[in-house]
Amino acid sequence: NNTSWLPNCSVGISEITSDNMINVYPNPANNYIVIEAEFDMYSSNIQITDIQGKRIPAKILAQNQKSLVLDVTNLSNGLYFLTINNQTIFSTHKFLKF
Repeated sequence: NNTSWLPNCSVGISEITSDNMINVYPNPANNYIVIEAEFDMYSSNIQITDIQGKRIPAKILAQNQKSLVLDVTNLSNGLYFLTINNQTIFSTHKFLKF
């Protein structure tokens, strides 16, 4: 029996997460939320839902390829979920409106 060992060798598939590809601020938010991404925002679907799962219409104030500004002035104070998805990314972020 001829067995060899490889020290510090890992086997597996590395998972690419979108958490480090998307920055959402300010949080808590008052008037607007900025979304910055390392991918094309024009091809992304943005959705805001409240704590009960109700979809909230989002008004885009400004947009370019890597960032988006959403108007949240008409939202009631509380916890919301911001979902961003396109063909390769699906990411949900919590934010507070005050």
